[in-house]
Amino acid sequence: RFESVISADITDGTAHAAQVDDGLGAEFKPLRIATQLATTIFLASHHGGQPEETEEAVIGTRRGIEREWLRVGLWHPATENAPIDEALSRLRERCWYLDEEGGILFFGLEPSLERIVHEREERVSEDEILRALRELLRTLTQVDTFRVWLFPESSRDIPDDESLKLVVMPPRFVKGDGRTEQTVKEWWERRDDTPRVYKNTVFFLAAERDQINDLRYGHEGLRRKLAMEAVRQEQWQRLSERKQRELEDRLRKLDESLHTKALNAYRW
Repeated sequence: RFESVISADITDGTAHAAQVDDGLGAEFKPLRIATQLATTIFLASHHGGQPEETEEAVIGTRRGIEREWLRVGLWHPATENAPIDEALSRLRERCWYLDEEGGILFFGLEPSLERIVHEREERVSEDEILRALRELLRTLTQVDTFRVWLFPESSRDIPDDESLKLVVMPPRFVKGDGRTEQTVKEWWERRDDTPRVYKNTVFFLAAERDQINDLRYGHEGLRRKLAMEAVRQEQWQRLSERKQRELEDRLRKLDESLHTKALNAYRW
């Protein structure tokens, strides 16, 4: 009954706990902190008797483990300085069947909010991500000093006049790519087939490759935000009050982090 739960979140080579272990760095990876945490929570969730099939039943019998006892259970001289809280936080964000209610962590058969969002994320289109990226950058580039041109398709889109212009290149143009440097040079020197008169009024901004990909597709990126918003719109009534609160909290935190990610991505 719980084979899919154990495989997806704990034991498989690409299980979510293993992914968290990988992300904690080389110093702590051999300790498999996240895998130990997940295993302990699972055992505490289903000790004795027959496992219940609903999250309400699991909570009702108080199956699971409190965070404080989880830290005690994992204590060992080797884990004294390990980032247990960080590992646990990442597990909550990534595992498909790990949930929490009233300070009790547990594994159940009901998919967690993470699983619901992940499934919706797979249906987010590239066009939706591009529109969201454009809107995010629009809010960050509202300045009086420059006229801002977001994602122009050609040099013709950028006027040749005395006003200061900030050109934010489309995400396909990234720093360090020869095509980007060539395109910027051509657009700076000419507007269509005509040499630019006011070249020194045009400034270009292109993204770092890794950062722009993380901003669009990362675990805390725009695709994730769009999926969360879709879940809120399409499945709100089917979510428990607890999942509704969790979704709103995650969206708020994600909005805050996206601004920082965008500023880090477009800094060249």
